[in-house]
Amino acid sequence: MTCFILFLCVWLLPLYAIASSAPEVALRLVEGTYRPGDIIELQAEMRGVDYAEFELNVPANTQLHLVTQTREPVRYVEGVYEQRVLLQLQPLSVGEFDLNGIAVTIAQDGVTRDIALAPVSFTVASYAAEDTSEAVAELEGDVAGAKLVTKKLRISIGVLFVILIVIWSLLRKVNAKPVENAEIKLGLSDLIDSLQGGSELTSMMIAEQLLERADLSMSSALRQHLEAAVYANRLDSVVLLQLLREEAAR
Repeated sequence: MTCFILFLCVWLLPLYAIASSAPEVALRLVEGTYRPGDIIELQAEMRGVDYAEFELNVPANTQLHLVTQTREPVRYVEGVYEQRVLLQLQPLSVGEFDLNGIAVTIAQDGVTRDIALAPVSFTVASYAAEDTSEAVAELEGDVAGAKLVTKKLRISIGVLFVILIVIWSLLRKVNAKPVENAEIKLGLSDLIDSLQGGSELTSMMIAEQLLERADLSMSSALRQHLEAAVYANRLDSVVLLQLLREEAAR
């Protein structure tokens, strides 16, 4: 009896070691709302301490079109081998789908075994189905509110721009008036002050402006001396100053 138990231990211990280190395979469906023609992603992942290889076997389905089957590179993370296979399926009709019969073939240390995986279920909705969720309604309300705020902002910017243009125009007119008034106020007293100050250039400029004023009345003698100073460059400051004082005293 003892020999028989030892014999079983010799055969069962390696099997137990293989089973304890056997990789685990999980099948996961990427959740979402699917309609005919959409892409459904199905992910198979195998994790194990010891390296192994696996093949994913998906039975054919007349209402599901296999688009791609992509294998990711093997990764070794914290002492565990990770392998993934990504399936992309395209539903051709509306309804409830149950993917039965999915299996994996695992090859490890020269031993190959097949493992059946749990069924995967999902729903393919119709395009005519209405979405009455509050989240969508709130989102539409937020979009409408954002558009209203943008419109008001544009109107405010336009009004502000018009106000700035009006203020700029008024400031130009205000700044221009003192210059015009200064030219109009030049009179005989200004020329007298300039001659007394001894500035011939300034006196010539003031004399020219006095001759251009049609509203300024002066004697013929004074006008002749102003014209001689301006047009003939003959400025007699003494005589001109005397005539200006007599004209201003009237």
